[in-house]
Amino acid sequence: MANINEIAALAGVSKATVSNVFTQKKYVSPEVTKKIMEICDRLNYRPSLLASGLATRKTNIIGLFLGNRRNEYYHFYGDLIRAVAMKGDEFGVRPMIYVNMDDPEKMKRMLTSNAEPIDGAIVLTPAEHDFRIDELQKDRIPFVLIGNPGEGHDSRIPYVDVDNELTTEEMTTYLTQRGHRRIILVNSQSNLTISNDRLTGYLKALRKVDIDFDPTLVFNGQNNTESGRQVAQLILRRSLGATAIVVESDLTAQGLFEVFAGMGIRIPEDMSVVSLGGDSAYLSLTPTLTAALQDYAQLGETAVAALNDLLSGAPVSGQYAMIRSRLFEGASCKDV
Repeated sequence: MANINEIAALAGVSKATVSNVFTQKKYVSPEVTKKIMEICDRLNYRPSLLASGLATRKTNIIGLFLGNRRNEYYHFYGDLIRAVAMKGDEFGVRPMIYVNMDDPEKMKRMLTSNAEPIDGAIVLTPAEHDFRIDELQKDRIPFVLIGNPGEGHDSRIPYVDVDNELTTEEMTTYLTQRGHRRIILVNSQSNLTISNDRLTGYLKALRKVDIDFDPTLVFNGQNNTESGRQVAQLILRRSLGATAIVVESDLTAQGLFEVFAGMGIRIPEDMSVVSLGGDSAYLSLTPTLTAALQDYAQLGETAVAALNDLLSGAPVSGQYAMIRSRLFEGASCKDV
């Protein structure tokens, strides 16, 4: 197995420089850092925890990895972080929060440096092929997902999740029971595992009332107001003849509302809208938005409990818990 002396020799630098790349205690140029990390990756080298004197004790720190897109932060993170911290305290651990983890190299350096050693991790909003999962597995760090691992990862990875398939089925059925048959789905990003669950639930609801699936009625948002505006413009340009929309979140719905209002399209008189999530906007919209609400505190607490079981040696595999959404009935829908 490779060691730090071999890494230094292959990179043509001193052992101290290699160590500084791992610990990040002193500046090393991006070019040299990249070269050293590429060599480490090629040789599958990870710094020894024994060498840093950490192998014989736990840190009692767990990593909480939020979204993997830069500058992505949502209102519900507050409830989630608070719940993880409070539940973690019961088990004698505290969370280290990671944001803007949008670069595989950045995460690799963080994990291999041992500057912030963690006993385990909770990973939010997994993608179909998520480098955060890959890097944690390479470093043999136990972890739990909030969201299912999808087809791109081992189904045995422990996870807790909202029942997104059932939530979408119920919200779509909420519309079909009011007579709507041309229903648009504004789904999440196509690379997220949640999007597959939501599409499945949408299709189930259509099949129950013999509505043929029309793929032109499915769009993808980015869980923000700007993407809602963009999707609204697409919907209007395509003249789809829809009477209702199931949208990924209240933030995306906010963008829809703005564009529709500007075009004289009334909600719910001309278009009914329901949301699959309520973060911060559903009550402030006019009219108030009918939405499925998630208990993010319960998600956080349950994820910590699952991770504690995993760290304690319990056989935790696959689905640990599935949490139901609750309906908030606003004024954004009408019968047709």
